[in-house]
Amino acid sequence: MLVLGIFFTTIGIVSVSASLTSAPDLLLILGVVLLVISFGSRHGVTVYLVPGSSTMLALYVAVEFLAGALVAYSGIANLVFDSEVQSNNFVAVTGFGLLLVSDSLLYYRRSFRQVVGKNKRDSNLGKT
Repeated sequence: MLVLGIFFTTIGIVSVSASLTSAPDLLLILGVVLLVISFGSRHGVTVYLVPGSSTMLALYVAVEFLAGALVAYSGIANLVFDSEVQSNNFVAVTGFGLLLVSDSLLYYRRSFRQVVGKNKRDSNLGKT
């Protein structure tokens, strides 16, 4: 859902001002809804810490980081190499990609620190 959400949101951002599709608002809304569902499920996994969730969280963070980097790169490349579409769209796409990258890095730092801290506490309880 994360990748589809990023894909539809990016297409929606680019096509809203350029009117490239007949329903750009629908693509943007669908992308945002998929992102909200994906972020909600990520929060649920973090709160309840399903066994083996550290692998799932690492995969989620990696996919979000790579997708954000790809979106930011495509926005920057289209800004640098003059395209026919308005540059404001690609500034928004670049900002969206950078937000995804920073969110994945902050989430990685926060969630894995909690998981490692909980594992250390659990292992120290058995030693006393």
